[in-house]
Amino acid sequence: MVWENRFKVAVSGVGISKVTRSAETPLAALALDAVQKAVADSGLQIEDVDGLATYAALPAAGHAAVDGVSIVSVNAMMTMLKLPNLRWHLQNETVNIGGSVQTATNALIAGVCDT
Repeated sequence: MVWENRFKVAVSGVGISKVTRSAETPLAALALDAVQKAVADSGLQIEDVDGLATYAALPAAGHAAVDGVSIVSVNAMMTMLKLPNLRWHLQNETVNIGGSVQTATNALIAGVCDT
Protein backbone atom coordinates (compact mmCIF):
# COMPACT_ATOMS: atom_id res chain seq x y z
CA MET A 1 0.00 0.00 0.00
CA VAL A 2 1.35 3.43 -0.94
CA TRP A 3 1.13 6.23 1.62
CA GLU A 4 -1.59 8.67 0.51
CA ASN A 5 0.64 11.71 1.13
CA ARG A 6 3.58 10.43 -0.90
CA PHE A 7 5.09 13.14 -3.13
CA LYS A 8 3.00 15.93 -1.53
CA VAL A 9 5.89 17.60 0.32
CA ALA A 10 9.32 18.56 -0.99
CA VAL A 11 12.36 20.14 0.59
CA SER A 12 14.03 22.69 -1.65
CA GLY A 13 16.66 25.37 -1.26
CA VAL A 14 20.01 25.30 0.48
CA GLY A 15 21.51 28.15 2.45
CA ILE A 16 24.82 28.04 4.25
CA SER A 17 26.22 30.85 6.36
CA LYS A 18 29.85 31.37 7.29
CA VAL A 19 31.03 28.72 9.74
CA THR A 20 33.80 29.54 12.18
CA ARG A 21 34.87 28.60 15.68
CA SER A 22 34.79 32.16 17.02
CA ALA A 23 32.32 34.08 14.92
CA GLU A 24 32.45 37.86 15.00
CA THR A 25 28.95 37.90 13.54
CA PRO A 26 26.05 37.14 15.94
CA LEU A 27 24.42 33.74 15.53
CA ALA A 28 21.09 35.35 14.63
CA ALA A 29 22.67 37.17 11.68
CA LEU A 30 24.28 33.94 10.46
CA ALA A 31 20.95 32.09 10.75
CA LEU A 32 19.13 34.86 8.90
CA ASP A 33 21.74 34.76 6.13
CA ALA A 34 21.32 30.99 5.75
CA VAL A 35 17.51 31.21 5.63
CA GLN A 36 17.53 34.03 3.07
CA LYS A 37 19.95 32.05 0.89
CA ALA A 38 17.83 28.89 1.17
CA VAL A 39 14.65 30.75 0.18
CA ALA A 40 16.40 32.37 -2.79
CA ASP A 41 17.93 29.02 -3.82
CA SER A 42 14.48 27.43 -3.81
CA GLY A 43 13.21 30.05 -6.27
CA LEU A 44 10.78 31.46 -3.72
CA GLN A 45 10.39 34.90 -2.19
CA ILE A 46 10.20 35.57 1.56
CA GLU A 47 6.56 36.59 1.01
CA ASP A 48 5.83 33.00 -0.15
CA VAL A 49 6.80 31.54 3.23
CA ASP A 50 3.74 30.98 5.42
CA GLY A 51 5.13 28.36 7.81
CA LEU A 52 8.25 28.30 9.97
CA ALA A 53 9.70 25.50 12.08
CA THR A 54 12.91 25.93 14.05
CA TYR A 55 15.08 23.96 16.43
CA ALA A 56 16.80 26.20 18.94
CA ALA A 57 19.44 23.75 20.08
CA LEU A 58 20.98 24.22 23.46
CA PRO A 59 24.05 26.47 23.38
CA ALA A 60 27.55 25.07 23.65
CA ALA A 61 28.63 24.00 27.12
CA GLY A 62 29.37 26.94 29.38
CA HIS A 63 27.20 29.44 27.49
CA ALA A 64 23.90 30.88 28.65
CA ALA A 65 20.90 30.55 26.35
CA VAL A 66 20.79 34.08 24.94
CA ASP A 67 18.39 34.47 22.03
CA GLY A 68 20.19 35.64 18.92
CA VAL A 69 23.61 35.06 20.46
CA SER A 70 23.85 31.41 21.52
CA ILE A 71 20.46 30.18 20.21
CA VAL A 72 17.97 31.48 17.64
CA SER A 73 14.36 31.01 18.68
CA VAL A 74 11.38 30.88 16.36
CA ASN A 75 10.35 34.30 17.74
CA ALA A 76 13.73 35.79 16.83
CA MET A 77 13.56 34.28 13.34
CA MET A 78 10.01 35.56 12.81
CA THR A 79 11.09 39.05 13.87
CA MET A 80 14.10 39.07 11.54
CA LEU A 81 12.30 37.60 8.52
CA LYS A 82 9.17 39.78 8.86
CA LEU A 83 7.06 37.12 7.16
CA PRO A 84 3.93 38.97 5.99
CA ASN A 85 1.94 35.79 5.30
CA LEU A 86 2.96 33.62 8.26
CA ARG A 87 0.13 31.30 9.30
CA TRP A 88 1.95 28.63 11.30
CA HIS A 89 5.11 28.41 13.41
CA LEU A 90 6.76 26.05 15.84
CA GLN A 91 9.93 25.87 17.90
CA ASN A 92 10.83 22.24 18.46
CA GLU A 93 12.88 21.79 21.60
CA THR A 94 12.96 18.01 21.73
CA VAL A 95 14.54 15.25 19.67
CA ASN A 96 16.76 17.12 17.15
CA ILE A 97 16.53 19.23 13.99
CA GLY A 98 14.84 16.30 12.24
CA GLY A 99 11.87 16.74 14.57
CA SER A 100 11.34 20.24 13.19
CA VAL A 101 11.46 18.93 9.63
CA GLN A 102 8.97 16.19 10.48
CA THR A 103 6.62 18.62 12.22
CA ALA A 104 6.84 21.05 9.29
CA THR A 105 6.02 18.20 6.91
CA ASN A 106 2.97 17.33 9.00
CA ALA A 107 1.88 20.98 8.97
CA LEU A 108 2.10 21.05 5.18
CA ILE A 109 0.15 17.80 4.83
CA ALA A 110 -2.49 19.07 7.28
CA GLY A 111 -2.87 22.22 5.20
CA VAL A 112 -2.08 24.70 7.98
CA CYS A 113 0.56 26.22 5.70
CA ASP A 114 1.70 25.86 2.10
CA THR A 115 5.39 26.84 2.12
